[in-house]
Amino acid sequence: MPSARTATRFGGVMATVVMGASISACSGFEPTPDPKPVASAPITIRIDPTSHEQRVLAEIYRQTLRDEGRAATVSQEPMLVQHGDHDDGMSRSGNFFVGCTGVFLDAFDPVAARAVSKDYVTDQEGDPSGEDFLERSHIALMASLPPELSVVEPAGAQGCPNARPELPQNYVVVYQDGLFNRDEKLEIASFTKFLTEQDLDEVVEEVKASDDFEGAVRAWMEANLMQNLNESGDSDSSGGSDLVNDK
Repeated sequence: MPSARTATRFGGVMATVVMGASISACSGFEPTPDPKPVASAPITIRIDPTSHEQRVLAEIYRQTLRDEGRAATVSQEPMLVQHGDHDDGMSRSGNFFVGCTGVFLDAFDPVAARAVSKDYVTDQEGDPSGEDFLERSHIALMASLPPELSVVEPAGAQGCPNARPELPQNYVVVYQDGLFNRDEKLEIASFTKFLTEQDLDEVVEEVKASDDFEGAVRAWMEANLMQNLNESGDSDSSGGSDLVNDK
């Protein structure tokens, strides 16, 4: 388990990957990362900027990176590229993506997303199969990612309530592969996996009640984040996949 000092260190050897245009949901994600990532390179965090919850999550990651001496920014451009009313894939700008399991699966493999969704909806409508659809969605997401990207296990906290097709929408991080050592991967994975619905609701409410967005997030981090990580750090990974999807 990472020490208290390192539990929130998300940086280390991260490097930014600046990519142009957009990626089609049906095409490969083909960035050309520096084979020797520069440890001081800035981090670009991509989210759905219309989601208050994702803005809060991104700020937690950003402040943690800043504490470790890393320059990190949260992009206000949409993470998903839209053509009309249809999400046509993920932006190719950024190297750290915060979103929801089902949304990412649909972006990278819409055929698999629809197949899982069909069974998931049937299960939700009264014919329970006992299948763990979060696990199934996450495994499908891991299989859909190109070699250049990795994903950690999803959080307990859920988001993206209006996303379609209907799928488990637990928060998760997709990031550029090769930018972390094993310990750093585990640090990122631990924060994400052990983030609960209660944690997220609490920090979001504190932010809403404050005129200082960054300050409210900081206060919550100092009061809760270290304790939560220390209490959860000894827990084993569940759901049939490792905390970190190594390639």
